[in-house]
Formats: sequence, C-alpha cells, structure tokens
Amino acid sequence: MEKDNSRDERGRFIKGHTASENNKLMSSLANKGKKHSDSEIKKMKEGMKKFYSNEDNRKEFKKKHDEAQFKRRKITATREELVDLYWNKNLSLRQIARLFNVKYNAVYDRFLRENIPKRSSEDGSKLNPVHLSEETKKIISKSAREHRKKDWENPEYRKKMEESLSESRAKITPESLKKISESQSLNWKNPEFSKVMFKALAIKPNRPETIILNFLISINAPFVYNRGEFNIGGKIPDFIDEKDKKIIEMHGRAFHDPNFKSSFSKNIPFHRTIEGTIEHYNKNGYSCLVIWDSDLSNEETFSRIQQFCV
Repeated sequence: MEKDNSRDERGRFIKGHTASENNKLMSSLANKGKKHSDSEIKKMKEGMKKFYSNEDNRKEFKKKHDEAQFKRRKITATREELVDLYWNKNLSLRQIARLFNVKYNAVYDRFLRENIPKRSSEDGSKLNPVHLSEETKKIISKSAREHRKKDWENPEYRKKMEESLSESRAKITPESLKKISESQSLNWKNPEFSKVMFKALAIKPNRPETIILNFLISINAPFVYNRGEFNIGGKIPDFIDEKDKKIIEMHGRAFHDPNFKSSFSKNIPFHRTIEGTIEHYNKNGYSCLVIWDSDLSNEETFSRIQQFCV
C-alpha cells in the first residue's frame, strides 16, 4: 500500500491536501455493496423522519456525533506502538481503542492507512473470547425465534425447507442410524465428553426433576443433581449419592416405557427401559431407584424416595 502523504503522524488530514489514488479507490469500494429495495429505502426514510422529528433525539444525536468526531481525532499512537500493542501484547482493536479513549473506527482506519496486518477472526476469538451477559443471550434468543417464525410464515421458504428435510430423511438408512448410534454411545462413555456437552447445552433440571430435587433438599438427602460430572459406564444419572453408591433416575414413560401408548412409533432399546437401567447401574456397583414422571402426583412415590435415601 502506498504511503498516504495527505495525513500527519496523528492521522489527521493536512490542510490543502489532495486525496491520493489509493484513498479514491477505497472510497469507491466502500460505496459498492448491497443495494436496498425501494420498500426498504421508504421504510428507512420514514424511520429517520420520525426519529429526527423529536427534539430530544436530535440533541442526543448531535451530542454523540460531536463526541465521536472528537474521539476520532484524538488517537496519538505511532505505527510502532500500534504494532506492539496488537501483535506483541495481543490486544484487540477495541481494547486499543479503549486504551486511547477513541472510537473503534479510529483504530481500524489507522490500521488500514498504516498497512498493519490483522489477525484472522478465528485467532482473534481465541485471544479475546466474547462473554455475553444473560440478558444479551435472552435478547439474541428472542430475536432468533422471531426471525425463524417470520421465515416460516413465508410459503416459499416453508416449501423449500420441507423439500430439503424430505431429501435429508431419504438419505437416512438403518445402517447409517446404527453407525451414528454406535458412535454416540462411544462418545458418551467418555466422562470428559459428557462434561463438555452438559456445559455447552446448559442442562438444567426439567419440571419432574425439579420436583424430585426440591424433595431431596427438603429431607436433607445427600443426593446431587448430575450436570454431567458423573458418567457411570456411559450413562448420566439424574441424581447421585456417590458416597453410598445410590442413584435416582426420573424416567418419562414416552421415552422409557415400551408399553406406553403414543401417537408416534418407537423402538425403545432394553438399556433405556426400567429393567435395563437398573441392571446397568447394578453392574457398575450402584443401587438404583427409577421414578416415573406420571407417578409424581402420588404420595407413595415420595415415601419410596425417602426410604431409598435412608
């Protein structure tokens, strides 16, 4: 990149300068991109008109604009200092901007003008991982749900997705399902895998598990809710007393009872049934009590749990 002689060492334009060919090219490229439709342009104009019709909005915008313009001109770092902060001290562009109390664009523009190479997005994410607050996560999740709902209301999009889903289902064979099942079973037998998966999925007690958990707490039972920390031969028990080698499993009949009548076909393997579950934990040295979700309204169920905890 050719040297830009139109700016001083602080990145400010020199009075009477003439834009270089490189700057002209960059400006030209910046103006190329997505073209908004007429309806989008009309919507944006109406939004801007509504926004600026409010005097408080105009004052607030002017205040932020003036602050931004001041901060854009305030950076005093030399090229060598920026290189040292970015490559040797592993600071991000935003961290450098905060260090000099300037806007992010001020640092970004300087990197472009000084032809300072930047890290890839992947490397940058590893050095400066993003930590989202719970409130931000909820906002993102809500926005994603609204967009998916809006997309699904579009007949063309829905038809396209249904066709894609049908094609994917046609590729599923008994052999491929068996291969996937064997692979997943092998993965879940690894305690480290289960810990990572439970953490990534942010597993929390469902409603029936919460009822059992609250009861265990009320009787001071030495059971803990398992968030993937305990992997017993490839199975992740719901509640465990590691000291006394006891396990309590909460089973939903729809997924664990072969005799349960449901609207969809199912083929529940033996290891997921109540008999298979108890047999598995007994082989690994644990006594096990299985509770059906449909029995939680029965007082006798809680008497069984209390007796099992003794």
